[in-house]
Amino acid sequence: MYENNYLAIISYIGTNYNGWQRQKEDPLTVQEIVTKTFENLLNTTIKKVSYTGRTDKGVSALFQYFNFYIKEKINPVFYIDIVKKANMILPSEVLVLDFTNVDNSFSSRYDVKYKTYLYKIIFCDDEKIVIDKYGLYNYLLMKFYCKDYVVSKLNEFIPFFNGLRDYTSYHKPEKGVVKNTVLDLSLVYFIYDYPEFWVLTFEFKAAYFLRNMIRKIMGIFVAFLEDRVDINYIRESFDNPDPSKGKFVSPPGPLVLYSVKYGRWLY
Repeated sequence: MYENNYLAIISYIGTNYNGWQRQKEDPLTVQEIVTKTFENLLNTTIKKVSYTGRTDKGVSALFQYFNFYIKEKINPVFYIDIVKKANMILPSEVLVLDFTNVDNSFSSRYDVKYKTYLYKIIFCDDEKIVIDKYGLYNYLLMKFYCKDYVVSKLNEFIPFFNGLRDYTSYHKPEKGVVKNTVLDLSLVYFIYDYPEFWVLTFEFKAAYFLRNMIRKIMGIFVAFLEDRVDINYIRESFDNPDPSKGKFVSPPGPLVLYSVKYGRWLY
């Protein structure tokens, strides 16, 4: 009987992985590596898993909550050692932050109150400075734009992506799967100045997200910034929603699952 529910909090750089979710005949997913690590470490079989979000190929996570059921009951005095030993086994891009038991009714997916993703754009004409001088990573590099111009574009763009709306135009439909495309999204941005460049970070917050939703929103923003679409195209994507209108998709590397809020105390 698999009656013991355990929670691991995982942080990872997803650049070299084919997403979080375990897939048949694909050993290069974060969930696959984490699951095998815990099964070997605990000498057990993991069943009935749940996780915060199915991050896509190349997407990273600061906090991915992963709970699973096993037959064995583990003495809490060993939790810290489990974290240490797991991190000795796992590759350097994957880190276990915490490990504990949780109530059997807890689900990392269904108990989410809201989760936050970040997407970072760096405006700079010389990427060498970004890497060599500042050591930044997980960003979309764009040519240098005047900040005032970008802010004026943001002031037009941001209001469309706040509140309860139908995001049919901003998701990738899955064959045979019906999704509720109406959700309550909060989108804000932050600007950080460096001597040679500046950084624009978008913060997306919602109870759940559709597949490719954030990357499609970022893709349409870049197209809007570069005058490949106008504001009427964006307005039309909501007035007459259709997945074919979300044809601009930004790269996954800058996207990070940043934080998760649950509706109850976990421990």
